Amino acid sequence: MKNEEKIVQFKDAKKPKRKKNKIKIILGIIGVIIVVLIILGVLFQTKEIKITGNTYYTSQECKVAVSQSSFSKNTIVFYLQNRFFPKKSLPFIKELEVSLGNPGHMTISVKEKMRAGCIAYNGKYIYFDREGYALESSTTRYPDVPLVTGLDYKKIVMNQKLPEKDKMIFDEILRVTIAIDKYNVAINQIHFDEKKHMYLIQKNLTIDLYNDSDLEAKISELAGALPSLSGKKGTLSLKFYSKENPMMIFKEKKS
Repeated sequence: MKNEEKIVQFKDAKKPKRKKNKIKIILGIIGVIIVVLIILGVLFQTKEIKITGNTYYTSQECKVAVSQSSFSKNTIVFYLQNRFFPKKSLPFIKELEVSLGNPGHMTISVKEKMRAGCIAYNGKYIYFDREGYALESSTTRYPDVPLVTGLDYKKIVMNQKLPEKDKMIFDEILRVTIAIDKYNVAINQIHFDEKKHMYLIQKNLTIDLYNDSDLEAKISELAGALPSLSGKKGTLSLKFYSKENPMMIFKEKKS
């Protein structure tokens, strides 16, 4: 019995020592983690941000928007945050792709959504996307985004769809916007009459597309025809236009 008691006492005596070793190991691991975090915090502190792929927004606008995130102060942290928990930075930014270079340097590739058009509302321009969502309110008038007129909205709520009953309107606007951008046709306005008939306006010229059939072909023809009408006033009708018979009728307006 005495021997057994001694064995028990011996085992009990070893336990505190093992606990101390475990505590030392845990403290050591925590210490290493803290040192690594400090090194990463200092070494990967953001020094330079390079913006690529932006068209609508300037590089400075993108940098300012990114810098508003507290995670942007460290390139590693911002990379991980954007990869697993991406946040919206600017209204017409679809997504950001972050790549790391030298410590403290990162390149952000911007993927933008197209501004389908804008509406003058309460002294500002409301820019909307292809689905008709009002995403941006600004006093700035971007010249490459057509002003849409003839659509009367009494109330517009940001980040919600414009209260338009005819859902095809935004699809037509987007198709026109893409086509005039592709063929470099300078259009100031897209106007809808009471019957939701669409017209394009370029300074003193009104272009009657009649309908949206062969839309891209019509815009392509416009790109070649409009320079010859520079400085003139009137209406260019594409009512009888077709791919087989690309007819355009110009009726000049007398001053």
